[in-house]
Amino acid sequence: MDKELSQYIASYYSNLLPNKDIQTILTLMGQYNTEGREGIERKIATYKKQGWLTSDKDVLEMITGGPEQYTQIMARRILSDYPDKIFLNNCPNCRRLARTPYAKQCRHCGHAWRD
Repeated sequence: MDKELSQYIASYYSNLLPNKDIQTILTLMGQYNTEGREGIERKIATYKKQGWLTSDKDVLEMITGGPEQYTQIMARRILSDYPDKIFLNNCPNCRRLARTPYAKQCRHCGHAWRD
């Protein structure tokens, strides 16, 4: 699965994921916002309180390969578990993936397929 497709699925269909995966996504975002920064102990404490950072071993194990690898795994799982709920909005002209499921103009070739 290419990066464009995995990002598309992760961006628009992550609502299909179970709570453990939502916690994993929040932890990735929390780590991104706190990694390598000094003097943000209050922010880290707030993130932990709000559930953006966790010490759950299962969650931390899922993200050991980094955000790109987790996005690939998550997208593959969504696509295999919910194939009937995923709409891949491909351009009718060039057959490449549109930016969103609702887009009516191709970002690659410029073709528009509005009603």
